[in-house]
Amino acid sequence: MDPTQITSEDNVSSTVQSFEKMNLKHELLQGIFAYGFEKPSQIQSQAIIPVSTGRDCIVQAQSGTGKTGTFCVGALQRINLAMKSPQVLMIAPTRELARQTETVVSSIGSFMGITTQLLVGGTRTIDDEANLRRGVQVVVGTPGRVAALIERNSLQLDNLKVCHQWKSNTIFDVFFFSIFISN
Repeated sequence: MDPTQITSEDNVSSTVQSFEKMNLKHELLQGIFAYGFEKPSQIQSQAIIPVSTGRDCIVQAQSGTGKTGTFCVGALQRINLAMKSPQVLMIAPTRELARQTETVVSSIGSFMGITTQLLVGGTRTIDDEANLRRGVQVVVGTPGRVAALIERNSLQLDNLKVCHQWKSNTIFDVFFFSIFISN
């Protein structure tokens, strides 16, 4: 693959050079600009629309090119704000990347009024379960905590629209994958 490349179901590679031309929700655009994005990076101009329209995508780009923003914007565009159940699941290989991602999602989605939950080890599971019961739309976490809460039926994925995983070659071990697809 090239250093910056998107592969989707139908191998779409068209680009959109401004966020305004992506037909994004007004509140999402407000969040994008408030976060400090002015125009899409190369990967964002290629991948936000395929992600936001529900295409299966593999995105490869160097660090610092805007991949996190790409998936956050694409996922937030798909959220039904009236539905208070997990619609987006983002799985990161480390606590730090999960925390960073949840911060980006919360910041960009701030004008939308979205609800998020960070699920990582080192925190109280009972608190995670209580927050999930109250209703969250975006869940960001590490494989172990996410798997544990799926096994306990605390994390319901019935209304899931987007599942994103960083470094999928290292994140989906057989145990986690079997839990995820059985629920």
